[in-house]
Amino acid sequence: MYQALYRKWRPTVFEDVLGQSHITDTLKSQLVQNKLSHAYLFSGSRGTGKTSTAKILSRAMNCENPQNGNPCNECHACKTALNGSAVDIVEIDAASNNRVDDARIIREDVVYAPADLHYKVYIIDEAHMLTDAAFNALLKTLEEPPAHVVFIFATTEPHKFPATILSRCQRFDFKRITPYDTEKRIRQIIAGDGYTITDEAIGMLARLADGSMRDALSILDQCMSAGFTEIDCKQIAIITGASDPAFIMNFARQIIDGNLSKCFEAIKTAYEDGRDMERILEDLVSHFRNVLVVKTLHQAESGAEILSVTKEVYRNYIQQAQLISEERLLRYLDTLSEGISSKRYLSQPRLCLEVAVTAMVKRPDLGDLRGITERLQELEQKLTRLTFGQAIPVVTEPVVEEATVIKSEPDEILWEIPPAEPEISIPEPAEVVASEPAAEIVPVSEPAPTVEEFPVAESFVAEEPQQVSEPKEKSLAPLWDAVLEAASKKADFGFKRIIGSATWEEHSGVIDVMIGSDAFLNIAKMNQYDKVLKQAILDVTGMEFSVKLRSKEASGEDGDSFQKLMNQLSGFSDQITFK
Repeated sequence: MYQALYRKWRPTVFEDVLGQSHITDTLKSQLVQNKLSHAYLFSGSRGTGKTSTAKILSRAMNCENPQNGNPCNECHACKTALNGSAVDIVEIDAASNNRVDDARIIREDVVYAPADLHYKVYIIDEAHMLTDAAFNALLKTLEEPPAHVVFIFATTEPHKFPATILSRCQRFDFKRITPYDTEKRIRQIIAGDGYTITDEAIGMLARLADGSMRDALSILDQCMSAGFTEIDCKQIAIITGASDPAFIMNFARQIIDGNLSKCFEAIKTAYEDGRDMERILEDLVSHFRNVLVVKTLHQAESGAEILSVTKEVYRNYIQQAQLISEERLLRYLDTLSEGISSKRYLSQPRLCLEVAVTAMVKRPDLGDLRGITERLQELEQKLTRLTFGQAIPVVTEPVVEEATVIKSEPDEILWEIPPAEPEISIPEPAEVVASEPAAEIVPVSEPAPTVEEFPVAESFVAEEPQQVSEPKEKSLAPLWDAVLEAASKKADFGFKRIIGSATWEEHSGVIDVMIGSDAFLNIAKMNQYDKVLKQAILDVTGMEFSVKLRSKEASGEDGDSFQKLMNQLSGFSDQITFK
């Protein structure tokens, strides 16, 4: 019968227990000096070696030929313990045997001497599942047990133990297994079983294990049983549903470069491949956290040790850290955290990812203090690199690509606010041309007619602002930002992203809100954003307006709806092209 890797490669001596030398050395010393306690409490997260250490300890105290505190695994006591036939070593699952009656059976059984070994050992796994009545039933026995009985409790939640139990046990806290130890153990197992695995795949296994050796071996066992003789990151991603590190690295680079089009293409490809959108959000959080660590420490050795990644991956982190400021990284992490928390309100994880990525690419307004701070930090970073004679990393490909889609003059897109110049420059020549003939006509009529015309002109000019001022008093434009702010407090996560980027027009008490795409329009209608806006207008202005949601896309336009969405989102040119 096939045996799982974590059982096949279970430690047999104390030295095989990874990353717990502070515990194994103490236990070996107690065995050598014959100073064993009557009760032990092993606590720690899953897969750190609690049960394995308990099994080794139970064999070592009964071994006929101990070797410096370790069991020999060759004598009668060790062999019977290894094959599970030792009647004096009792393993109990407290998750299913947690009643007071089960504790009474143990209390009645401990009075009998061992049948075959020196000590009768009770290994109680998941001991925190015992009820208070069961703990109380064991209390007196645990305080003064017979000399031939040893209790070993293993638990992941020691805080659930009564203080009376904790005070009667020697407690040992197991640490999470470091990625280095996990990788070392995986290499030994791979070499012993005749498989091959890439260094990147080993690092990915250590990251997914999160300090649990059993989890790493379970994933590795699944890859082996799938028929992979050479294991790499893509195969692990297929098995576990996790994101390929290369995909996350490239995806993060497109976000930093501001290439929204390629970001949406990557999301579409991942969605069609069956990737978990929520997992991508979490992987992006982990990725930008690593970039922040690299940028903050400024030391290659300590950063590589903390992140526990290969040199090639660490070099990629350094390159991305040089392209981004700390303030911008913190904004990314805030946006991604907001996107993860919005899963409670939105039933479409892909939409959460798309909205979060759009918010990350869109730079804060210059009127926002955070936006100014972000730009200042990036300028300081560029000046520092110039001071030390280093080249400033400039990404030109995304800028040219977005410029060809948005404008016919890509050179102007390099400026921060390109639309402002043509809007101001166009009316100026028209005003100059109109004023030139007027200046020539004025000297012809020098006498009194000009003086008489002045009062008429003044009265005419005075009437114009009165007529223009009336609609301004009723206009909603000055209060629109306040309306959006009031509405966003009562709406879900997507309201501010969708309605905030939309345009609007006012027609005699009716507000037409033009949303960028049909997809966003459907979301707005489904969440009744029109009612939210109507109520917010009433709260802020005291006036009632009818709100209608419409799409900017032409109704007769053909083509893929995803491409329409790309064309609409290309309006964020200011944020995408700023470097």
